[in-house]
Amino acid sequence: MSLSEELDNQVACAKLLALRESYEFEAKDAQGRDGNGAVPNALWASYSAMANSDGGYILLGAAENSDGSLKFTGIKNAGRVVDDFWNTINNPDAVSRNILHQGSVEVIECDDVNLVLIRVERASRKERPIYIGKNPFGNTYKRLNQGDYRCRRDEVSQMIADAVADARDSDILDDFTIDDIDGDSLRAFRNDFASSKPRHPYLTFDDKDLLEHLGGWRVDRKTQREGLTLAGLLMFGKWKSIREALPHYSIDYQDRTHLVDDQRWSDRVLPDGTWSGNLYDFYRRVYSKLVADLAVPFQMLEGAKRVDETDVHIAIREALINALVHADYSLTTGILIVKHPSGFIFRNPGVSRVPIDLVYQGGVSDCRNPSLQLMFQMVGGAEKAGSGFPKIRHAWERQHWRRPALSEKPSPEVVELELFTVGLYPEWVTSRLITLFGDRFKQLSPQERSILATAVYERRVSNQRLQLLLDLHPTDVTRLLSNLVDLGMLVRQRISRWYEYEVAQGDMARADPYQSQQQTLFPLLLGDEDVAASKPTGTRKPSKGSQGRKDSQGLARSQGRKDSQGHLASQRHATIEEVPRRIVAGFSTVTRKPIPTTILELCLEPKSTAELASILDLDPTYLRQRYTSRLIKTNHLEYTAAATSPDVQYRTTELGRQMLGLVED
Repeated sequence: MSLSEELDNQVACAKLLALRESYEFEAKDAQGRDGNGAVPNALWASYSAMANSDGGYILLGAAENSDGSLKFTGIKNAGRVVDDFWNTINNPDAVSRNILHQGSVEVIECDDVNLVLIRVERASRKERPIYIGKNPFGNTYKRLNQGDYRCRRDEVSQMIADAVADARDSDILDDFTIDDIDGDSLRAFRNDFASSKPRHPYLTFDDKDLLEHLGGWRVDRKTQREGLTLAGLLMFGKWKSIREALPHYSIDYQDRTHLVDDQRWSDRVLPDGTWSGNLYDFYRRVYSKLVADLAVPFQMLEGAKRVDETDVHIAIREALINALVHADYSLTTGILIVKHPSGFIFRNPGVSRVPIDLVYQGGVSDCRNPSLQLMFQMVGGAEKAGSGFPKIRHAWERQHWRRPALSEKPSPEVVELELFTVGLYPEWVTSRLITLFGDRFKQLSPQERSILATAVYERRVSNQRLQLLLDLHPTDVTRLLSNLVDLGMLVRQRISRWYEYEVAQGDMARADPYQSQQQTLFPLLLGDEDVAASKPTGTRKPSKGSQGRKDSQGLARSQGRKDSQGHLASQRHATIEEVPRRIVAGFSTVTRKPIPTTILELCLEPKSTAELASILDLDPTYLRQRYTSRLIKTNHLEYTAAATSPDVQYRTTELGRQMLGLVED
């Protein structure tokens, strides 16, 4: 259904005005040399980029104001522009393929001017790449948050390979034999197969016949060529043999729970020569670790019989197998599975063959490695096509955990699934929002409360992120965000040409962390108990020799100081390299220190804006406006030179060191 069919003209115009240069919207003035309108050349890069990504809207006849909002300039001769558009997109010398239909382009009248709205659908796997001209290399684009970018040669090659091959794991490997199979892995598979399907006829076959029926060995009917397939080698092969076939093969599991001091992981599984290194052994080792201490009660059936696997166990297994069977093993990026205090991350190389919104709905499957999928199904480890993700989502809903977040990341191309084992509203988040907004927060819709809670918990939010969490169309998310901005509850921050949002604070004098130097920095993103724990001790003098001591990265050390409960503090704060991955919701997930406190620690050794922005993964302008300028005003930071000097850096003042508890009041 087109936008004009769905809405009347007035509402359509209001929605267009609300849209910004988001991930799936691009506005172009398109006035032409004569001022009557023309199809701009830059449109075709956007068409290619959106078609090769997740689709989107291109609006002709709109200019961007300085604040990022849209001003309708209009197209005087919209009919001619539409005709020129169709003539060009249907010309194979100009554009590789037309994936649009007649309803994809419409003329909308807003504010007494005509606009041309073009809706670009996501191209199917077999249609990609969509490119300009006749040569895909150098003329294929994809969409990033910064706009349209030209794809590298290897990215284009991957699109072409996915387009022509339904199965990527059925290729027969030259010069590989049954001797490249790890016998122990195949025997373990047979045992699991027999436990899952004890009467299955495949169990009577010898190893070669079993592999052939599973897709691990194949005979080409036309050429009579036969041999081990990529699926057989990946699933049961020896590590040395796998590396010979796939030099970039990488599978990695990291347990980031129960970390001590500056540990990066407490447990890790990756090929190291002590085990086969194939996918089946990786699956058997990792699954047991993922669910080892899962805090979900077992179910009881009639007769008090315990079910040893809950729906959460099944969902985690499904997520692990999905990462393995949908991965593109020809890419340089590998499989990464992470267990962390708040949940799990499953990351596999390659873009999703099915649009993410259809994955959420279920019922549609286009597996990149169907033979691997069949092998896991034979041991009861994979759901039928298209049903896996809904099963994961429903299991999480029954636990009242945050909605699973599935996303594609374009560079490098990976699909990432985040499974959070925490509720959407942690108690401290809800408490903080009620403190800020009182009854106003309680009067909001559930979706608006979810947006604010996410903005506090994740430090800031974007339209795209909220689409995943709320399962809403981007224009509906825009409407909710705009309303919260109008209510003074969210502040819009411009990041490049796009916007992110964070909870409003400046007009809340009673809660402004910069109103008083006696308050701890940035308490708005902490619960009351966290605020109390993070206040400087002031009267407690550091132990001898510890005053002002810093590690090699310029971060303050704590020499066995105790918190208010008498527990020993960590012997060392996070290193600079660790800061980006540990910053969540405006504070460190390890030390629970606010970002301003982290800045003060970093600036014990002078740092420039560029250095701080890189370490904290923040936009430099946003960093200056939101943090360092305020820390300068409150005398917690000082300049090392004139503020306008190109070599100026920030340095923590004595007051800042006092805030860190390094000196007495």
